[in-house]
Amino acid sequence: MERHLAEAREQVESLRKHVDDASNPNNRRQRKAKERAARERVERLEAAKQQLADMEQQAEKSGRAAKNKKAGKEMRVSETDPQARVMKMANGGFNPAYNAQFCTDTGSNIVTGVQVWQQGNDAGLASPMLDEIYTQQGQMPEETLNDTGYYSSDDVVAITQKGCTPYIAIPNIFKSKGQAENEPDLRYVPRSDDPPAMAALRLRMASQEAHERLVKRSAVAELVHAALDQCGLSRMRVRGIAKVKTVLLWFVLVHNWIRTRLLRKMLSLAAATSS
Repeated sequence: MERHLAEAREQVESLRKHVDDASNPNNRRQRKAKERAARERVERLEAAKQQLADMEQQAEKSGRAAKNKKAGKEMRVSETDPQARVMKMANGGFNPAYNAQFCTDTGSNIVTGVQVWQQGNDAGLASPMLDEIYTQQGQMPEETLNDTGYYSSDDVVAITQKGCTPYIAIPNIFKSKGQAENEPDLRYVPRSDDPPAMAALRLRMASQEAHERLVKRSAVAELVHAALDQCGLSRMRVRGIAKVKTVLLWFVLVHNWIRTRLLRKMLSLAAATSS
């Protein structure tokens, strides 16, 4: 990164010297454009360098730096988009990316919340989404449906304290240890160190009703992500969290407009049939 930054700065200085020397106005405009592009690259590299320093500092504080060093892992940032983070993709590879979060109403398939994060997992992200929904809608949802990626004792407690009932799939960490079929599923057995909200979640998720609710959640979530892929937005053409969220908000506006038109049409047909 230091070498790339030095080369980029050298390119900016070289282009800057030749801009005023160009006698042809067209050439001068081209050189100006090249100088601007080179200057923006320097800015991105400087931002990436700062992001890397911040990440290393956080790793030192959390104790992950020693573990990464022992495992031979290095901190990495994107030179083209410093705010992006290297995340594991669906194909098993790793690319600079953002974690886009949508909250969707199961009855109407209308998106009610959008957030963009830099962390590669979903743990701890359900509670902040509810805060955004409350800010936008003025009320808290009665319940939230989440898959195992959102499973976190702290988040379960936080969601419950907001007056919302969490339905979160609990990962089966005991399955690989050879749990017999006739034994009770330990995921749903409250533990001595469970907070009351966590114990209640375990008992709640043991019911058939809870499993049926999560099936409904999968259909709703997949619909929104399928629409996102169909629009060609699984790979963004912009850089930075602010621009990425702007594009996603545009997508949500169109998606919700289409869903609203469809719901109105369904209501009109239902009213015509009943009459």
